[in-house]
Amino acid sequence: MMSSVRTTLTLPDDVYEAARSVSAERQISLGDALALLVRRGLHPVSVDASKAFPSFRLPEDTERITLKRTLDAEDEL
Repeated sequence: MMSSVRTTLTLPDDVYEAARSVSAERQISLGDALALLVRRGLHPVSVDASKAFPSFRLPEDTERITLKRTLDAEDEL
């Protein structure tokens, strides 16, 4: 069982909005969304720029960016 720590943070607006967006999209708490984003940052993605089109590998559990997700995001603008 993982333990958790309760604390108060002051976040820049853009970081708060990113976490809030992840929280709403995944229907998880804001704290869980922040933990997810921090964990992602602990394991940065490496970019292979040796070819004409740079590419990178994502973890297997990464959500795919589908046409529907893209169109839904566009509708939010």
